[in-house]
Amino acid sequence: MLILLPLILMAMVPISASAVIWGDELSADLLWGDGMCLGDYEIVLSDFSTERSSKERVLLEICEKGSLVASHALRAGESVSLNDSILVTVERITVEDLQKEPSARVKMQLAAVPEISMTLVSDKEIYRGGEEIRLDLSARNDGEVDSEDITINITSDPPLLSARFSKSELKAGEAWEDDEGDWKEGATHLKIEAPYLPAPTDIQAVAEAVYVDPQGRPHRSWAVAAFRIAGPLKVHKTVEEVQEFGKEYAVVNSVVNQGDRILEIEMKDATGREFAADQSLSWDLRVPPGESRAVSYKIEAKRPGKGLALPGCEVGYSWVGDEYEVNSESHLVDVFGPFVEIDRSAKPRRVKVGDDLILTARLDNAGNRKALVRLGQAIPDGLKIIEGDLNCSALIGPGENLTLECKLRALRTGDLRIPPADASFRGVRGDLESVKGSAITVAAYVEVDEEQEGNSSMVESNVSDAIEEVPDEEEQVFDLLAPMALAVVMLLFSVFNRYP
Repeated sequence: MLILLPLILMAMVPISASAVIWGDELSADLLWGDGMCLGDYEIVLSDFSTERSSKERVLLEICEKGSLVASHALRAGESVSLNDSILVTVERITVEDLQKEPSARVKMQLAAVPEISMTLVSDKEIYRGGEEIRLDLSARNDGEVDSEDITINITSDPPLLSARFSKSELKAGEAWEDDEGDWKEGATHLKIEAPYLPAPTDIQAVAEAVYVDPQGRPHRSWAVAAFRIAGPLKVHKTVEEVQEFGKEYAVVNSVVNQGDRILEIEMKDATGREFAADQSLSWDLRVPPGESRAVSYKIEAKRPGKGLALPGCEVGYSWVGDEYEVNSESHLVDVFGPFVEIDRSAKPRRVKVGDDLILTARLDNAGNRKALVRLGQAIPDGLKIIEGDLNCSALIGPGENLTLECKLRALRTGDLRIPPADASFRGVRGDLESVKGSAITVAAYVEVDEEQEGNSSMVESNVSDAIEEVPDEEEQVFDLLAPMALAVVMLLFSVFNRYP
């Protein structure tokens, strides 16, 4: 009986067939309620037996993908296997030390599996219609056991590719390769002709390998390759990306028809907010296959600055009744030079005759280079310079400003319009630029108090009365002639009476 006892104990151990090759493993000392994870499996030590002898056991729960699939009570040294997928072994159980919590040393092992790793590579990133697309597939079994009944399917989205390769076996550590050393269409190579497409299209090719391990369990692996098939038109926009403010620069838009048919295209361009063009930016072009067309125009920056955006041009065309559009690249342009702005004000804007006002002109260099600035201002009749200057010439650095103040005195009433200011500036290399400051109107008045206003009213009344008392010229003539006429009439009357 003593000889048979070990055999009986071994028979009691629920261990799997020895044909399984175990791979990844993990060991840990678990306390009551602790768990450990490996792959899709989790082992939880849910309880200890209350026995205190060499027959002490631990209750282990085996979970797969979060679900409980089995529970086993094991002694130290015992193992249990589940579907030849996982092997759990209790290496020792420690309960004697009362100063410590009971623990168990548990090891879990996963069955070794074949692992086919693949790469799928295209020989180019972008293909034109009609070009040959080459895909190179490499496959290798990096697992610890052989793979069997291997099938590799290559498909794509959009569905341009379809290929199927198969192999009966790929041993552990073995690579799937053609016998030929040079590139050749075969078991791991694929050649197709790129179709002519109406617009640029991104293609994703997928290789999927399906195979089984020695126990017949299925496995899968994937590889992906991405490339693009270009559309029929290739559009470019070129411009100098470093410019000097105040000068014009050429923009060239070119288009190449790399398709298989004549295309009637409409090209539209724009300069964005930072530039101005010298013409309308729309063209209708006819481009046969394999030919190119180009248009050009000039732009000028509205102000200096770094990273000024120049948008790409748009090209529209029809393909089998559908409308498509392709854009060129855009550009970021650095423009260097000074840029002077004028801000003028007058305070107060309503002033009493004889009082003073301050005319202020602020010159700001909003550019990125020094500016030599000349400012000219004029004042109308009715204003007189009391203090300061109207004109100046100065060198102003980028981001700096200059303020010019002039004290003026109002000499007469009414709206006094100060004409716009004229300024010119230039950089060390640039041409002369001009800028104007706005006109300013100042209202001048005379202040009248109540006593003066009353006297003024009396004077006006007396003058009016005097005007009413003075006869006009016709009345004066009548007053002179009337007595003379009366005397003549009386003389004639006396003569007629004397000589009847």
